Amino acid sequence: MAQAKLVGKKGTVYKFQQKKITQKKAAEIATANDLIQEMLLEKKVGQMTVEGQSLEQIGDMLGIPTSRAFEITKNLIAKWSGPLSFTANEVREIAVKRLDLMLSLTAQMAVPHPIISKETGLPILGDDGKPIMTPPDLNAIKIMLDIEDRRAKLLGIDAADKLKEKALDTLTRRYIGGEPDGL
Repeated sequence: MAQAKLVGKKGTVYKFQQKKITQKKAAEIATANDLIQEMLLEKKVGQMTVEGQSLEQIGDMLGIPTSRAFEITKNLIAKWSGPLSFTANEVREIAVKRLDLMLSLTAQMAVPHPIISKETGLPILGDDGKPIMTPPDLNAIKIMLDIEDRRAKLLGIDAADKLKEKALDTLTRRYIGGEPDGL
């Protein structure tokens, strides 16, 4: 049984044990593996970017330098804004998903929930036998409202109300004798 050993571009050592493997075939497999690893890394960086992670956070979580995270993000943005760019609806959908994630995380902080023991993983009970709850976080509630407001603007939920207000304003101006377009 022949053994082929090859070092990929990233320094990964690939060992192959087959009856008839050539160095050329081993190089093709190593190159394909490097490409797959690069594509997976790019996908992870893209997901983390959409989620709102900073370059430092991306680098720390994936074990890559911040400069590498920046390079991958820059290339992704170039792809996204090039001939294969997203439509306005796709960008809106990504933004809404990102806001939904932030809303979910903020809601966990805003709403009272049982305090969990680090030792047992169970809720800590008070003298009355009921779980001790965290107080509501008013700052988190304000952030939730801001996120929901931004989400509504993105989805055009409040656009109908604004149109009604504008129509009412226009009618009011006409009845008091003002020219609506000139005011």
